[in-house]
Amino acid sequence: MSRSDHLRYVNPGVQCVQWHQPFMITEEALDPGITQVYTDLMSGGGHGNTYSMTLPDGDSGTVGEIQTRFGEGFAATLLAVRSGGDLRVSPPWDADVDAGATLYYVAGERIEAKAFASRDATSGSARGKA
Repeated sequence: MSRSDHLRYVNPGVQCVQWHQPFMITEEALDPGITQVYTDLMSGGGHGNTYSMTLPDGDSGTVGEIQTRFGEGFAATLLAVRSGGDLRVSPPWDADVDAGATLYYVAGERIEAKAFASRDATSGSARGKA
């Protein structure tokens, strides 16, 4: 990986993958540029980072409603939801998410559950408040 810049000097289209992630060669071949996305997500100096948050008590909604709150309020993207031990990556927008579920997301910085809950209160959402 430390020599990737040298290889790109020869061919700018070269994408290097970690030795312990050979599956990335196939992913890169099928979806060029995907290794750059993964690298950005996995590095602390990237444009975003992955975080998790527990959906606060008294808060609920559909994946679509929660994704909208993440996007509009924090420029973040919901990746997955864990509820009752079940992990769903890229869940359907109409799937219900209850309080206590773990939300996995990408954002420029960590979002505090209190800020997320107050964003719902200021957005006028009819759901999520008991």
